[in-house]
Amino acid sequence: MKNPYEVLGVAPSASEDEIRKAFRGLAKTCHPDLNPGNRQAEERFKELSLANEIVSDPEKRKRFDAGEIDASGGERPRQQYYKNYAGDRSKAGHPYENASGFSDFPGADDIFADLFGQGTRQSRRTWERSQLQADD
Repeated sequence: MKNPYEVLGVAPSASEDEIRKAFRGLAKTCHPDLNPGNRQAEERFKELSLANEIVSDPEKRKRFDAGEIDASGGERPRQQYYKNYAGDRSKAGHPYENASGFSDFPGADDIFADLFGQGTRQSRRTWERSQLQADD
């Protein structure tokens, strides 16, 4: 689908009057009533109508300019994910390539144990054992 501004032949900064005039001028040349049986003119008119629908409605125009909807008026995905841009990570020398896992993360072994209280229990058991050995 083409950019609605290009279809109508107006700039993205065009006023509502400029858009209306451009649409009406182009619609007169390819309206199905004026071109009976001409499939090409009918398709062109549909394309013009859709473009006009998007840029003549202030809300749709704002959303199109912000990239929230595409040239057909359909919703675009709002959030892009890293995997869409990452490419093939199997190539050598990729900037995010790292075979060390979490080994460079300090204390990665015990982070979950600390979070869920296992570290405290382990420390307590060690302390109890040391007390028992001290009593012997």
